[in-house]
Amino acid sequence: MYNVKKAVHLSFICIFILIPAALAQESDFSYIDEQIDKHFEQTRIEARRAFLGVLSYPRDVREAMLEVATRPELVVKLVITREQKLGESLIQRNAVLEPYPEEVQKAAKLLLFFPDVLGVMQEHLVMTGLMGAVYSDDKARIKEIVNEIAEAVEQEHEAAIDIWTERLQENPEAAEQLIAAAKAYAAQTEPNQAAEETNIDVSEDGEVEVSDLPSSDFVTYTLENADEYPYLSEEFLDYYDDFYDDDYDIWYSPAYARAAHRAYHRRDDIRDAVRDYLIERPHMLPSALSNDFDQRIEQIRAQGKLDKAFEQTRQLQPNMTRDRFIRESANSFPRVAKLANDHQVRTKDARSRIRHQHKQARARKSSPTRRTTSQRANVKRVPTTRKQHVSRAQRQHRKSWSPSRATPKSSSAPRRSTGGARRK
Repeated sequence: MYNVKKAVHLSFICIFILIPAALAQESDFSYIDEQIDKHFEQTRIEARRAFLGVLSYPRDVREAMLEVATRPELVVKLVITREQKLGESLIQRNAVLEPYPEEVQKAAKLLLFFPDVLGVMQEHLVMTGLMGAVYSDDKARIKEIVNEIAEAVEQEHEAAIDIWTERLQENPEAAEQLIAAAKAYAAQTEPNQAAEETNIDVSEDGEVEVSDLPSSDFVTYTLENADEYPYLSEEFLDYYDDFYDDDYDIWYSPAYARAAHRAYHRRDDIRDAVRDYLIERPHMLPSALSNDFDQRIEQIRAQGKLDKAFEQTRQLQPNMTRDRFIRESANSFPRVAKLANDHQVRTKDARSRIRHQHKQARARKSSPTRRTTSQRANVKRVPTTRKQHVSRAQRQHRKSWSPSRATPKSSSAPRRSTGGARRK
């Protein structure tokens, strides 16, 4: 009898001790499960970015990236091999590739010619491996889908280069400033890098040969020096304005990461750079600038001067903000101060901002999309080289992992303009 009572007593002890412990354990794991779910959602988004990142590459490079991604450890080995001396790397390469299937070896040998591509894949090795795992499930179907989307992306980009070339032909001042800005940009960077970022060449007779869109860094350099290149800066702003659509301007979407893949095929270096420029300077929207073209150029020139003065002031006063500097420098930069003040009035509250956006949308339908001039610049389109293609694709690849900010610093992010001034 005593043993039975003792057994019952111990059973109750186990119930009161072990069950709460088990419940607590289950509660702890439910919280961990919630955190895991959050990370899985982010992983899903980043895995999509991994596929988006390969779209802009030439077909053989793109397919090689997919193949090598099925063996992510090989990416690291290839990077190490690529960093060795030529004689050593050949011996090491053969030893590294020997255990892998022939198709993987062929893809790896191709990627060794593009160390920067391997570098991007290594920087995001986990997602590279996930992309490879997805690709391995059905190589033929996934390759078909990726190539189909990539061809559409390339067609749109080729059309954008044609439009950019036509714009320069119709704007001799912008074409001249493009040459000057390219020379100045090359002076502060490596010549080869500058050539790949400006994507122009000037022949002996002065003809400008355009092979691709300029890079975001070069566009940013031009806009930050708008006082020296106002016509070219205006052309960049106008290009962004004409190509705007609501899906591209995705910082207004709370589902930025999910919208990113829908907007990706509309992205290019010019629009990315101008978009970031307008986040910092929403008052410089083309819709806010003067309808008089000469006044419009002066406003852009004044903004360039203000930007340089602001940077000098911020070196002495690190806490100085752009909005505050514009207010305190209103006498020195009246054009910019008026633009900033008008922008604040238009976006004073959410309701008026929505009305303003609807008004812009209605006006957009009747606004001209191109401006013309009787003078023509000596500019022509030439084919994009393979090196330029890969360089551009690599920039877009990196940006697919680090897209432009989803939320602007100011409370009123830039929206599409009504068309602005069109010079005739």
